[in-house]
Formats: sequence, structure tokens, C-alpha cells
Amino acid sequence: GFRTQSCFNDIENHLGYRFEMNSGIFPTTAAVGGTMPVTLKITNTGFASPFNPRKTYVVLRNTSSGVEYSVQMTTDPRFWTPNALTTITENLQLPATMAPGSYKLYLKLPDNDAALALRPEYSIRMANENTWDAVKGMNDLKHTITIGATSKMAIAAAAAPKINIALYPVPTSESLTIEADGIRNMDISVSNSLGQSVTAEITSSDQSSASLNTAQLSDGVYFVSISGNGTRETRRFVVSH
Repeated sequence: GFRTQSCFNDIENHLGYRFEMNSGIFPTTAAVGGTMPVTLKITNTGFASPFNPRKTYVVLRNTSSGVEYSVQMTTDPRFWTPNALTTITENLQLPATMAPGSYKLYLKLPDNDAALALRPEYSIRMANENTWDAVKGMNDLKHTITIGATSKMAIAAAAAPKINIALYPVPTSESLTIEADGIRNMDISVSNSLGQSVTAEITSSDQSSASLNTAQLSDGVYFVSISGNGTRETRRFVVSH
């Protein structure tokens, strides 16, 4: 049967999802309140992907004080497809309240249920060896970064005017309305949960609203980014036909 033909172990090891960290690219330094570019390459060697929504965080733990800061990513593990390598590239905004110092990086995927989110046994554990922190429920990324004092660029970014954006309906099926003052003179781009650019027809009806045609987009999580006057804002939306 399955056991004598060595099939059972292979099936057992690949039931559900099974994430393996292939590599990660991180900077050696960053500034308080600044940005930290992160690239992760993760392979799902399982037969499936997670069914329920689940947030993804990069956790920075101060090597001296042990204080931790969690920065949420936009990637959605439900779209880390089976038998495929997923490359995730994001520019993470560091908290303006964190103390300068040396920090170890971790990847945390807690349960989305508030009652289970703080229980480490419900977090996703990577298949890599010697990376799991069973107390905190997170995966060691084997990288240490030095966070310096707030940079002038970070201060300028914090002071930059924000773009007020409204999206509806969410979830959407055929069309998504985007409202923002002066949107006709701004650049609009759409990406999927993997950070890949997506082509979709965008039409502006007036100075404050635009329509995004979502009829041809597959069901899933997407992000719309609006840029103008030195400011860029990104919002999440869901397509469900």
C-alpha cells in the first residue's frame, strides 16, 4: 500500500500548506520612522494554501531590551500557491516610536482570530530547521539590523500631506469607485497580493473620482496606489465575482 511504496510519508509531509523560507534580502541599517525594504522568497511545498485570512508581520526585537515592534506586511499567505516559489517585495514603514539600536528580525503569521492571535501554537511555523521561536510563535529570519535616529527624509515624509482616499464597494465585482481630490492629475496603479503589477482599465469621470474596471480580475486581494504631489497612498480592496 501507501506505506510500503514510500508514498505515505510524502503525502503526510505535504498535506495542507508547508512554507519554506528560501532566502531573504534586508538592509543592514535603517532609521526610526523611515522605511525598510524587504524581499522574501518563500516556497509552498504543500498541496494547498491557507483557507482563512491571516496577517503577516515582520517583528523587530531589540537585542538589548527585548522590546518588540511588529510591522504588518500587505502580502496574503492565502495566495502563496502550492508547489511554487513566491517572491514578496515590500517597503515597510518603521514605527516613529521605536528606540534606536540593534534588532533581530522575525516573521510572524498569527491566527486571525483575536482570541488565538497571541497563542504561539496557532501561528504558522516555517519548515526550516532552527528558526522557530516556540515562546513567541514566530520564525527567525537570521538577520540583525541597526536602527538609527530619525532621518531628515523620514521627518519630511511624515510632514508630507496625505491623500484622502475612499473606495467602494468593497468587496467589488464589476467596478471599483475611487474618490480623491485631484485624482484626474494623479497616477493610479494596481497590484495583486504578491506585489505584481496588474492591468486594469481606469477612467476618470471628474476631478475627484475614478472608476476601476475589475470585471476581468480574478477573485482575490488587490492594492490600488495613488501618487501625486510627492505623496503616495495605497489602499487594499477585494474582488469577488
